[in-house]
Formats: sequence, structure tokens, C-alpha cells
Amino acid sequence: MFQKTILKFSVLSIVAISTICHAELFTKGRGGFSIDDPIVSTSFFHWYTADAGQKVGPWRPLEGRENWTGSVQWWKGQIKQTMLANIDVLYVHLIMEMQDQRVNLFKAYSELRAQGYDVPQIAPFLDPMIIWLGQKADMSKPERKQELISQYARFFDQYFSVNTDKHAADYLAKIDGRLVLVTWHVHVNTTNLDSFSRDDLEKGLAKRFAGKYPAFNNGIYMITTRVSETTFSFVDEKAFLFELHGYHVQSEFKGIVTAMVKPGYWDQNVRTPGYCLPRAGGVNYRSAWEQVLTSSHVHRVYIESFNEYDEGSGIYAGDPGPCYIHPGQDNDSTDRWSVSNDPFEYLKTTAAGARAFNDRVDYDATPLLHDVPSKMAAKKAYTVNVVIRNQGDLLWNNKGDVKLCQQWMLSGDTVRTKFTAIDMTKDNLFYGGIYRGCPTTFKVSMVSPVKSGLYDLMIGMSRNGKYFGETLNIKVKIN
Repeated sequence: MFQKTILKFSVLSIVAISTICHAELFTKGRGGFSIDDPIVSTSFFHWYTADAGQKVGPWRPLEGRENWTGSVQWWKGQIKQTMLANIDVLYVHLIMEMQDQRVNLFKAYSELRAQGYDVPQIAPFLDPMIIWLGQKADMSKPERKQELISQYARFFDQYFSVNTDKHAADYLAKIDGRLVLVTWHVHVNTTNLDSFSRDDLEKGLAKRFAGKYPAFNNGIYMITTRVSETTFSFVDEKAFLFELHGYHVQSEFKGIVTAMVKPGYWDQNVRTPGYCLPRAGGVNYRSAWEQVLTSSHVHRVYIESFNEYDEGSGIYAGDPGPCYIHPGQDNDSTDRWSVSNDPFEYLKTTAAGARAFNDRVDYDATPLLHDVPSKMAAKKAYTVNVVIRNQGDLLWNNKGDVKLCQQWMLSGDTVRTKFTAIDMTKDNLFYGGIYRGCPTTFKVSMVSPVKSGLYDLMIGMSRNGKYFGETLNIKVKIN
């Protein structure tokens, strides 16, 4: 018997459309985090085409390295993998090279959001060592200050050039309303670093963007390196950003405890003799997450990294076969991707760890669109479309009792209840189900009630006979 006593009603003002699959479903994002929120982040690199960029990592992607094309379509798959892993924020690499690939990433963001995806938030991850390779920028000079500001501005220009909807700024990472900026080893290529201030950066970005995007009036939240102490004087948070070899390490800065977790490291295809931090089939990564979850007062988990390739630290879906040894490299290290030969080894571990760490519920849902008519003929069969997004940490698939429920009610009495199973499309099968932030379209068959009257049609996600998340409450006149 369906339990309607625990229904959560949410009347949504949704415009019915004729072709849901082609509708633009841009929605308002979370809008940011508070200072005490648990956040899972990772570094996200863009230097890939089929035959350029990082090419000789030890762990081949599931689809083959030649298919890491840097195209919009490929980026969609990468973004979906981060969502499958319950990752909140991506620190997107910011260098001068391969900018077309970064713009393609931003296009993928826009196209996914137009389909109703609640994608991870993003922040620029400035790499001064590559940008100013072999240089020493004197930060006491106005032109050098402007040059540094322009690096971050370039990121936002590229993002907004292809994310033009009114909710685009919602997907820029913010903490306490301030835009998150990340930088790596800034001290190596600068002098007089203390001459560059928070005020310089905030005013420079506000001048460029605040007129159109009010968030740029609220200041910045700077995240930088933990080990390398010589950095900006106005740092808000520190993390171990590509600074040491270890599976788990954590530290505190200004009351914020950040834990870095890493599955392994192996750069012996690009450096001699290089270094190998074994994955051991994923055992060490799981142990790192266990240490995070048994620690007290951890505010942030930073994963190093999502897709850094040549140094072998990524957690993307990987080929579980033997590691790749680049011809001519003289090393005899051995390692294993997964103890169970699972390409999704690290994505699943991350999803489970993030689920235990974050403050989201396991099951949550948001209806996005529907095309249910407001008037129907009595006792007639209809097929309607309903788009609903998973907002919880756990997958929806046909292995559990997660289904769409429709209830017809007249004067408070339930007339009919029917369930619709999840359509496990090719994409859904690949990822194992509908992951957090992913929308899905239900093609719902229904028969209108026999008696005429004004009915309440309740549609929402259910589990074990109980609604969860938001539900649609639609008035339907039966003639």
C-alpha cells in the first residue's frame, strides 16, 4: 500500500512543452558554499587532444588515450564521471596553451546544463610555473599586477563566452559568497610578491565583470599551496596541491582542515628515474578515504587529481589491464589498477567517500519539466514526459526500488496509483544508473480517471513505497 502520509508537496510552476528532449533546461545552481561546508574538490586538466598534450601516462583510459580528443562531446563524458563520483568542485587548469580545449570544456558545461544537468562548480587553477616559465615577474610593477589579474580574467571571459544564460555565474565556485581562485607555486616565477594585494585582484576582477555579474563585487577566496609557504599574503585556505607523495595528508590553516587524498603516482614514463607510489588495486585510495572519514573536523577533501595523466594520479574510468610502459623507459615498477578489474574503481570509492563526508541526503529529486495536459478526456490513455533530476548521493537504477510514482486524487482521496521504472538507456547502463545531478526523462503511460472533476495529479520519485524529494502537484480537469 502506498504511504501518502509522508508526502512532501512542492507546487512547481512549470511550463508544459511539446518536445522535452530538445528543451533548454538551464536551472539555478547551488550558488556556493558556506565556510564550514564539507567540500570535495579535484584538479581538472585540459591539455588533451587525440595526439597532443599529455600522452604517455601509465594508466590508459577505458576508451583509449586516442579518444581523449578535447572535443565538447568528450568533455561531457569527463564531467559526467566527476558527477558520478559526487565531486563538488573542479579546479580547472589555467595556462596559455591548448585554450581551445578549455573553451570546449566550458561549452560542454553549457550544453549539459541546457539538458538539465546540475554540474560541479568550477574555479580557475592558475599555473604560474608554466605561464611564466623561465621568467621572474616583479609584482611591484603595475603592468605585472595587471598581467596576473588578466590570467584569471581570461578564464572567466572564456567561460562566459559560451555560458550565456542567466544562471551561468551560479556554477562558479564560491565560499561565503566569494569567488574561489586557486594558484600553484606562485613564488617560483615572481619577485616582490607581497606587493600584490587582495585589493589589487578583487578590484581588477570587479572592474572587468561586476557590471554584468554581481558576484564579482563580493571579493575572492584564495586557495593556494600548503608546503610552499611563500605565496600570496592574503590566502584564505591552503591545500597540498601537487607538493608531496602520499595517499593521505591533512593540515589546518585559519581553522579550515583540508585533507588531500591520492590514489597513486607514477611519472616514470616521463622522468628518469621518476617515482612510483603504487595504487595496489585501489587499496591505498580506499584507506586514504577511511582516514578522512575517521578524522574529526575535516572541512575539505582535495583529490589529486581527476585526470592528470603523465604523472598517473587520475581517478577517471581507466583500463584495468596492465600499466603502460613507454618505449625506451628503463623502469621495472609494477602496479595494478583495480583488485576487481573495475574501470570505475576510483570513481566508486570517491562517490562512497564523498557520500559519507558531505551533507547531502542519499535520496533527493527535483522535477524540471513535464508536458501533462491541464485537461483530459475521461477514461483515456495518455503518454506524457516528465524530466526529473537526481539530487542525492546514491544512484537510481533498476536494482533498487526507485521508481516514478503517479497518483490521481479527488477531494483528498487517492483514485489510482501507478509506478514507472527507470529507463536504463545506454548512457545510464554505462554509468550504472542516474547519478547525482543527472536528469532523466520518464515516458509515463497513464489512463485518466473515469469520473469527471478537477483532480490533483501527484508525480514524483519514490522508494519502497514512499516519496522522496520534490513532487509535482498538477491540477487536471477531467471531462
